[in-house]
Amino acid sequence: MVAVTTLILMVGCGGGGSSSSGSSGDVSALALPDRIQLSNADELGAARASRSIFRAAARGVYSDAGTDYTNAVKRSWVDDTDALDMINTILGVCSETSYSDFINAGPYKALVRDDDDSKQSQSGNTTTSTTTETLMEIIVDVTRASNTAPMIIKVWLYVNGPNDQPMLVRGYFEVTEGVSDAYPYGAMTAHFKGNMVNEDGNEGLEVMQMALSVSAEDGNVVIENVDDEGITGEWVSHRKVRVVANADVTQGNAYVSDQETEWSEAEGRNILPPVTVSQIAFNETYFKETEEGQDPAVYAKDDLKHRIYRYKLFDAETGAETVLNSGFPIEFETDSGTKNGYVGYYGLWTNNNLTLASGATVSDMDGNEYTVFRAAGKLTKHTASEIQLGELVGAEMSKWADGVDSIVAWNGSIFRKIGYRDQSNGQIVYYAEGDITPVTFNQWEGAWCESLKSYLPIGNLYADTDFNPMTPVDPPTNSSILSYHTEQTLSPSEAADLTLYTWSFALDMPIEQADVNNVQALQSAYWGNESEKTFRFIASEMMLYDAAEENQVSLSGMDIPEGNMLQWGYHLGPLTTERYYDGTDPDQTPYFWEANNAEVYYTWNTGTDQWNQYVTVRDANGNFASFDPPLSFAYTHSAANDANGDDANDGKRFRLEYDGFSLNMPWAYNPESGQWEPQINLADGTQLEDADGNQYVVKGIEECLIMNAVEDPTGITFENEEEVGEPTLTYDSSQTDLVGEVPTDVVLRVIKGEVIE
Repeated sequence: MVAVTTLILMVGCGGGGSSSSGSSGDVSALALPDRIQLSNADELGAARASRSIFRAAARGVYSDAGTDYTNAVKRSWVDDTDALDMINTILGVCSETSYSDFINAGPYKALVRDDDDSKQSQSGNTTTSTTTETLMEIIVDVTRASNTAPMIIKVWLYVNGPNDQPMLVRGYFEVTEGVSDAYPYGAMTAHFKGNMVNEDGNEGLEVMQMALSVSAEDGNVVIENVDDEGITGEWVSHRKVRVVANADVTQGNAYVSDQETEWSEAEGRNILPPVTVSQIAFNETYFKETEEGQDPAVYAKDDLKHRIYRYKLFDAETGAETVLNSGFPIEFETDSGTKNGYVGYYGLWTNNNLTLASGATVSDMDGNEYTVFRAAGKLTKHTASEIQLGELVGAEMSKWADGVDSIVAWNGSIFRKIGYRDQSNGQIVYYAEGDITPVTFNQWEGAWCESLKSYLPIGNLYADTDFNPMTPVDPPTNSSILSYHTEQTLSPSEAADLTLYTWSFALDMPIEQADVNNVQALQSAYWGNESEKTFRFIASEMMLYDAAEENQVSLSGMDIPEGNMLQWGYHLGPLTTERYYDGTDPDQTPYFWEANNAEVYYTWNTGTDQWNQYVTVRDANGNFASFDPPLSFAYTHSAANDANGDDANDGKRFRLEYDGFSLNMPWAYNPESGQWEPQINLADGTQLEDADGNQYVVKGIEECLIMNAVEDPTGITFENEEEVGEPTLTYDSSQTDLVGEVPTDVVLRVIKGEVIE
């Protein structure tokens, strides 16, 4: 599926295509595009924007002129070809480095939001409350001799390369014209190469070469891009693009070729299939793609769907932006120089995935020192909620059983197994309709629901109210009420000392290596010989102890054998603050497993991996750094609030969280596009209410616009439609050689698009 884009510039342009800001006398920076696309459509969105503003004006004064809501800039585009993905990633990252503020100022460092950070984790057992925010590191050096000279940009960027391993990309831009009406994408050449980063931090195999050229010839815009990536024998991608368009990029032609390694089920190996070549023609209204050997496909540039990747949140009355203290950047010293990271509500991130030991010294950007605090586990609070089963019709859930992560869904009558998650790549493989089968849940079974970001104990619907498995019950219906718990990993500002009880299986204290090795047999022997155990959570240490507060519930120092049930961590719970059954009261219900349905219960997770641990920092006085928790919303969707007017999710419940940067939405895998996409897309002005009754409105500020296909393209013609040959551009290693080694002792100056004063 291809599409077109509206170009929204993230930097202003002055006379001759220059930005008005600069750092060296009167020399100004030239504006780069934040994205390259095949066809521009300047007027797209005018009707869309007026409709959104009308809806907002009818709801409150937040949309008045001058409010933060009104002033928030919306960046819109539509992916026209996957062949430009890598260059658009680099351009998008560069646009968030505030490069125009640092002309001739020397190399500096910027931390920007990870390009994939908003995407669903593709795991059925994770939640945003346990995610650590990750950023991308880029070093930038911008120079320009005068306002008549080219602007030179050197970049060193760390991204994920083949097999999701770290890759260092070097880039060299020579920009002769900035973005302007006459030059919608500026005029430039750029060359890039990428090297894998070894475990020791040194550069390894070169796995990427790419070049970009944007020029103007005879009144036309000419764009060429070549991109070669991968490791021979494992994964390889070859892409080429050439675009010849009129001055405003609304009419023209393009050549796109693509060749990418595929997995052959028949041969059981990776293969490199033939090159796929497409010829493209576009005008002000339509976009036509003709792939070799296929019938042409025509799309309407004025019939667009929204796919919104990022929202901001505003006060529903005043339109003021909602600001949270979600974290701050840090720096620390290593043997190889100064490194950077970010600490916040979700934990601690470092560039190059360095692990900082507990007690390590870090500093904020004002020079204030902190020490790293690392607890060997995490305490999660589970708070009761409920939902009517009819609100979950079609919602995908992950049910793990017998080594398979099955995808199940309630269709209004029964639960059905509609597919499974491929553990090698996280993608969902959907069954054909004839292969979909009914699925039932045993009393203790459940499933992870991404739309609610919660585990749902669906097996409870098949048990009687006294949890007696011998009592038959009617099968669930749409009107059945499903009780479940939302999850929140506690931070120091939310934690308190607690005495906690459990009847679940728990290793004896202190935990010994022999118990770890024999844990499976110990757990099997426990059931039928249950007993209550008491633990103490100490908030000042963010740590769980035994009742005597002598031994930590921790796997630190343990050797976890391969295949051991503790390989991914030790999960203990439910833990409750009230004793559910101690055997001394004859009138007390003996079903102590009702603790799973307590209004509030806790679980403790510990392990040898970082995701099983809680990490934050303490100031010089020993106080934990304090961060605002994300705002949480129980939201019921409607077509009236859908940016596309789509009623497919009408009446469905979602759990949404705002972390200060974006509203985190549930994602789902779309087999038609082969991509993970937001499950819902909220229209501007949609209202949300938190548990305290505070009212907010949302505004999408980053969105992809998808063209719909024209069902009957008969009669649609394109003036000057002609085939465009492949690009003559080639990668020039002498250009990337000019970038040189990664600068050392570079100061962090920008984080998430904001200049650090």
